[in-house]
Amino acid sequence: APLNPTKWWSITNNGNLYYGQYVANLSQTPLNSGKVAFDINSNSTFTINKKLSAEMLAVYNSASIFGYLTVKPTWQLSVGMQCKVLKDKGNLKLSLSDIFWTMVDRGTTVLSNYNESFSVKRDTRMLYLSFTYNFGSSYQQGQRKKTGGAEEEKRRAS
Repeated sequence: APLNPTKWWSITNNGNLYYGQYVANLSQTPLNSGKVAFDINSNSTFTINKKLSAEMLAVYNSASIFGYLTVKPTWQLSVGMQCKVLKDKGNLKLSLSDIFWTMVDRGTTVLSNYNESFSVKRDTRMLYLSFTYNFGSSYQQGQRKKTGGAEEEKRRAS
């Protein structure tokens, strides 16, 4: 769902809604459960001027079930800036992912004789610096005329 609240701010939103149903019998533990789950992400782009722009990405994953495993919700917020340099042939980007270091996978598995809880905290908070440079010409040549497959077959048959 794209949105443009202002001339300098554009937002792209994506989401998924699903229902997971699981039926099993593992280690004498019958399972017949299901759950509605969803994930949402929203990416905002802010045009500051012709050379400078900023971005913000927000992600949320709801609690969900995967068989005997129940997973708790996760979220993150990431930001970045980019600047065109060297007569617009270069691009310098600086970004920080998962600012608050909240992308922590947590959950539980419960069987009749076994309970397990876990928490996994990965290095998801990262700082990126990148530079790209376009060595090619900024002049775009016209595209060649394309003919359909039938025209090509007629030419070969002659």
